[in-house]
Amino acid sequence: MSRVPQFFTDEVDEETGEALLHGREHGHLLKVLRLKKGDRIFISDGNGNLFHAVISGIGKTFTRARLTGRAEWEPESPLDI
Repeated sequence: MSRVPQFFTDEVDEETGEALLHGREHGHLLKVLRLKKGDRIFISDGNGNLFHAVISGIGKTFTRARLTGRAEWEPESPLDI
């Protein structure tokens, strides 16, 4: 079972179905996780909303994602500790 990474941004536009990631979120996605166009991610908007998304473009300073639906928060870890 692979984990889908989750990112935070306050630039979520539900009307257009797009979100932008900048700064540390963009850098982590690009340089640490090495995600690419077409990869699935979760996006949190800081207002209690969580979205399924697909990376639709990666620039030098931002990542654009297409929202594909709302997701349910799962605060409990699926791991048996």
